[in-house]
Amino acid sequence: MIVRLLLLLLLIPFWVYAQKKPVPIYKDPSKSVEGRVKDLLSRMTLQEKIAQMQEVPFLDLSDDSVTISRAKMEKRLEGLSYGCVKMRLLTSEQYAHAITALQKYMVEKTRLGIPILAPGESLHGSIQDGSTVYPQAIALGSTFNASLVNMMTNTITRELKAQGITQVLSPDLDL
Repeated sequence: MIVRLLLLLLLIPFWVYAQKKPVPIYKDPSKSVEGRVKDLLSRMTLQEKIAQMQEVPFLDLSDDSVTISRAKMEKRLEGLSYGCVKMRLLTSEQYAHAITALQKYMVEKTRLGIPILAPGESLHGSIQDGSTVYPQAIALGSTFNASLVNMMTNTITRELKAQGITQVLSPDLDL
């Protein structure tokens, strides 16, 4: 009996290890970016590559123009991971809830688990209702206070991250 238990205890680590699926190269952050991209592209179908270059309108995924409809999302996306989603007329809180639901679907319910880009406008703070609005660039430049502008951009960054925004459409600084 004791010998059996000892054998079982010795075999459990091997059994657990054998049950783990190997992580694909594209999901392994320790691998090079080039290697991960090459691996991911080799796994993608033509349909998946085309979907990555498309934007999904939020209204295609919602019944009430505010919240994600699970049924509409599954019907519209059909298990494909799209490149980005267009959601402009939501409050900060609504945007955050919608992006969370959509990212969960993309990562858990699509074949390759590619998250979606969630773009947001940020000319002088996030355009979502409930976000902080800051002065326009001309007024900021007139302050000649780079540290103040830096504090502002750090605050905007925190608000955008809290909303789930992963791509910011904003003017660039021209030196």
